[in-house]
Amino acid sequence: MSMTRKLKDNELNIGAFFNFAALFSIGMLVQIYLKTLNASLFYISLASMLYALSRTLFQPIWGTVSDLLGKRKPFLLLSLIFTTLMIPMFSLAKTPQEVLVLRFLLGVFMSAFGPSALAHVVENRRETTTGRALSYFNASSSAGEMGGRIIAGTLTFFLPIRYIFFFLTTLSVIALYFINKVKENVEINKGIPKFKDIIIGIKGRLILWEGTNKDIMKKNGLMFVYLGSFLRQSGITGFFSLVYVYMVYQLNVSPGMSGFVSAANPFTQIFSMIVFGRLVDVIGRKTVFMIGVILSSLVPLLFALSNGIFMLLMANITLGVAFGAFLSGTTTFVSDVAPYDMKAELMGLLNMSRSLGGIVGPLIAGIIANEFGYLPMFISMSLIIVVALISFTFSKETLRFKIQS
Repeated sequence: MSMTRKLKDNELNIGAFFNFAALFSIGMLVQIYLKTLNASLFYISLASMLYALSRTLFQPIWGTVSDLLGKRKPFLLLSLIFTTLMIPMFSLAKTPQEVLVLRFLLGVFMSAFGPSALAHVVENRRETTTGRALSYFNASSSAGEMGGRIIAGTLTFFLPIRYIFFFLTTLSVIALYFINKVKENVEINKGIPKFKDIIIGIKGRLILWEGTNKDIMKKNGLMFVYLGSFLRQSGITGFFSLVYVYMVYQLNVSPGMSGFVSAANPFTQIFSMIVFGRLVDVIGRKTVFMIGVILSSLVPLLFALSNGIFMLLMANITLGVAFGAFLSGTTTFVSDVAPYDMKAELMGLLNMSRSLGGIVGPLIAGIIANEFGYLPMFISMSLIIVVALISFTFSKETLRFKIQS
């Protein structure tokens, strides 16, 4: 890899660090903030559902338009500019309804970042370096998640949650500075297509059961990877939509300490992403993401059994290892299968499948927790992930396939 390419990657990775530091802090603070506004458990889980809904609707659209234009950077900047403008508005929200609207809108613009960033990382890469490059980007994102939760958790000791959102805006501004320095990997300029062509292109690419897209969905069992990702994320996002309220109001952990404890998850992800990012190019994509899904199925049960800080740490560490394996394996798998001019779109669809799980999971978790309590909710989420594991078994390894072809 050239020194110029390394610098481009570093700027993107640093920008991703600060971007995710701000965004994951918001996810943590919104749960507790809604509880202070006397919102029910179902209403709190609804915040996660709406955020996932907006990401589900808009990620494939942003990714497809990015592919049609042949540009990545404008979508990265668009995402960060609107995110920077919206974060301080949470401080002005005075009702649960206002918080939910902002959470939805934040997802709309945040969803432009992921598909284009991932496509930027994998473009013009050799097969044997793709997993490693993705691992560095994913590790940067996880480091940002960890840093953001630590910052947010620390600030809860000194400030009301309402005012912490103002501080998070600084993180987004720093991210915008570094992303602005990123250079496009693709030199070909496709020009600006007509609006009609963009609409036709989006419609054609998102109809997955017809023509070329139908064949791609069957290739190496890609459809089962998307289905499994949806189910796994349903289970994880389901219990996570209530996990901070669970820690603070059920286990009597302070908001600040809950931030530090949950930071063990992304802290572990940093190393997990790097380790599995290398292993994915050695032992295969499927082996790696299967490890991640098996561990994921244990995480809700560990939270259910938690009675103090130690068990909560173990649950978060296990989730960190699981997510590093799952994401490294699935993103590299999709990169292998995707045609060159559809990488952002299919990466967006992978994120969309997870976001769709983020809609269903919190909805189910909120209903079960409201009616039956936390324990049945945790068990239900674990069972959903077991079903995801079954779906993943129908996929076929892509590393051996590409070597033989």
